[in-house]
Amino acid sequence: MSVQLEEVGVTADLTLLVTRDDQGTLEGGALDRVTAVDAVTDVEHVDVTGVRPRLNDLAVEAAVDLTVAVDPTARDAESAAVEALEEGFGVTVEALAVSANA
Repeated sequence: MSVQLEEVGVTADLTLLVTRDDQGTLEGGALDRVTAVDAVTDVEHVDVTGVRPRLNDLAVEAAVDLTVAVDPTARDAESAAVEALEEGFGVTVEALAVSANA
């Protein structure tokens, strides 16, 4: 039996690993990293708040408003959203708040 996922609105502070030699902007690289996460269904806003150069990439700190699909049977939507986001490559959740059902 499959579970119908529930979409929740999320505001999150994320650290995203963005390719150093990307042709676009930091915001674009951050957006690409977030939208590559399977559970993300919509990204409303990405605001880059910091950058730390690393050997092969950039650690981009960003405040993001997005919609994430989570399992409605999870104990709490916040933990489920953190887990879903961190399944994405190069995504670390620093802080997260569930705002409402999307």
